[in-house]
Amino acid sequence: MDEALYAALNRSGHKLGGYPEFTQQGPRTAQDAQVLLQLDSDEHMMWRDSGIANFFVDPANLRRGDFSRVAYNLDCD
Repeated sequence: MDEALYAALNRSGHKLGGYPEFTQQGPRTAQDAQVLLQLDSDEHMMWRDSGIANFFVDPANLRRGDFSRVAYNLDCD
């Protein structure tokens, strides 16, 4: 697979925005909530058992710069 295409489709790793990666089922009940920040396990830090921490925000709140209702999920094996 082309490296640029793989990087664009890969959902793992640390990121701002984009599409989330989950080790289990995704927790979002509001499908329009988007990823604000994703912190993945790597060689320097491990969230429990290869976990991923995701922070979600409503797009309208993000446009207003309102981070008072950010949702957090820690997902691990």
